[in-house]
Amino acid sequence: MIYKVGLLGASGRMGLQIAGLLQDGFSHDGDSFELADAVSGSGKLRSIEGIPVRKMEEPPREPVHVWIDFSTPDASMAFLDAIETPIVIATTGFSDSQLSKIKKYADRFPVLLAPNTSPGMNLFLQWLEQLPEGLKFDLNLSEEHHVHKKDAPSGTAKSLLEVLERRGYGEVPVQSVRAGGIRGVHTLKFAAADETIEIRHEALDRKVFAEGALIAAAFLVKQKKAGLYKMADALGTRN
Repeated sequence: MIYKVGLLGASGRMGLQIAGLLQDGFSHDGDSFELADAVSGSGKLRSIEGIPVRKMEEPPREPVHVWIDFSTPDASMAFLDAIETPIVIATTGFSDSQLSKIKKYADRFPVLLAPNTSPGMNLFLQWLEQLPEGLKFDLNLSEEHHVHKKDAPSGTAKSLLEVLERRGYGEVPVQSVRAGGIRGVHTLKFAAADETIEIRHEALDRKVFAEGALIAAAFLVKQKKAGLYKMADALGTRN
């Protein structure tokens, strides 16, 4: 089957990456995915891969099966008022009230909320779910991103901290670095008196996030029930 994909934040770095993959002919489990609509508030581009880029208030280009959102928290909130469609939300930096609105939308439609769409980072999160409680190590988390990333700590770092808190590690210090064009590095260090352990994930290419977002979209279009899903659901790794 051919599924139509819409992009919110289409003229951003991730929007361009996803559009490129769709133009190259992305397929998953025998299904094909095509770019059908593109929305951006920046006004930087008039078209992307041959598809006109419109503003949110302009009429939709054509119906889509699933949206992918790499925009801003405010844009995400406004967009939820304008659609009635499954959506992969990969935007980060939401407030508690904004997250509450996403959950209410998920009561009516399938939503996949993914602070990080990298399969490797989601494997990192799954490993932490198995972390024993009461380890005699001090924990420290650092995260590094490009200078244009606004939220700090990153949404991924917050996800890591949430898992650690569930495992009994509730006060883990975080260092955030914003420099150059760093695509994303997260390092969790365990330190004892005579030894250290590090778990480190580095994104070498933004393509990994774009591919992960499309895998999430391919999962979401098959969901017949409304609900709030995670990347672990799309990757089949949820415990």
